[in-house]
Amino acid sequence: MIAVAVLMLLSFMGGMLTQRALTKTPQQDANLSYIDGIPVYTDFIPDGSRARPGQTREIKYLVIHETDNFSAGADAAAHNSFIHQNADADSGIVSWHYTVDDHEIYHHLPDTETAYHAGDMMTENGGNMNGIGIDTTNIRRMTGAATGYQLKVRSSDGEPKVIYFRSGSAASQTTPDIVDTIDFDGVKILHVTGIFSALAPNTYDTVSNLVDAARSHGVTVLFDPNPRPTLWPGKEAMIAATNKLAAKSDVFMPGLEEGRLFSGAVDPHDIAKFYLDMGVGKVIIKLGDEGSALFELDGNGSMQKTVVPSFTVNVVDTVGAGDGFASGVITALLEGLDTRHLLERANAVGAIQVTSVSDSEGLPTAEELRDFIASTPRKELSL
Repeated sequence: MIAVAVLMLLSFMGGMLTQRALTKTPQQDANLSYIDGIPVYTDFIPDGSRARPGQTREIKYLVIHETDNFSAGADAAAHNSFIHQNADADSGIVSWHYTVDDHEIYHHLPDTETAYHAGDMMTENGGNMNGIGIDTTNIRRMTGAATGYQLKVRSSDGEPKVIYFRSGSAASQTTPDIVDTIDFDGVKILHVTGIFSALAPNTYDTVSNLVDAARSHGVTVLFDPNPRPTLWPGKEAMIAATNKLAAKSDVFMPGLEEGRLFSGAVDPHDIAKFYLDMGVGKVIIKLGDEGSALFELDGNGSMQKTVVPSFTVNVVDTVGAGDGFASGVITALLEGLDTRHLLERANAVGAIQVTSVSDSEGLPTAEELRDFIASTPRKELSL
């Protein structure tokens, strides 16, 4: 059974929780509540324990960690037992806020207190102080609407079928005024796709307002059209709305066929010119598994082109390749890489992603990415 620890600063000790772990009965005075019929047991780590620093915090980030521990008995109760038994260990202390499995939830620490993340001992560079999470500041809770979700069916040819359930979802009811409360201080890049904007007129207006607000604060805007024709009333409406957003972006990233659809041009150079003439700063065209090309204007107004081939890999699942590519572009921009290395990184992350079944679990660490780029053969590409 897979246990998932949630709510900021979470971790696990892989392989250490087995069926030998003792299940601890929750405190007798625990407040028992329910979430969608699943009981939530409050069983706080004792005050004064080394695994409960007692420092208070402002709740801002939500971090979800999946243990992938399939050992017999490695459920939420076993995880709860583990952190209680090791609350005063001499080393390797771990604690987190919640553990969730398919039938119960354990609450280990008050939400307003910090935890030890992967035994980092609260050090300056540890995960407890620097974990990557989801900023919950602007999350709205909707009544009378479900959370959207998707199902993915695996296939042997690497082209899985994805079924979406987002009609009438809570997200589809988002309104543009949500942008008014966003603090752009410190934000460097905004990445948007054409999916959310296609859900409803109000979500399109929300994305448009978000892009305008970001640019007014000096934020670089990246736009991946990622078209979903079934979400639009018609092809022409989709093209017009997409190009309107593209004209507001600093970096536009269509696939080759997408670029042909939205620009009406066929040749990549003509597609790029169509968007550069709109005022887009950089046009990055994804050329499938062959590689990618970046077009931009130099100081004299002449179009410059950089073409970089992709890598040779065994394809397992193509879903998520575009998102992996985008993450490569984003991190390269943040690190100030030159154009050629930007495309090389984006190609590499996209190529790595298709070697994994998951949409995201194959994403590499910085070291794994460097090793992949250094050791993986390249394809031939000319444009």
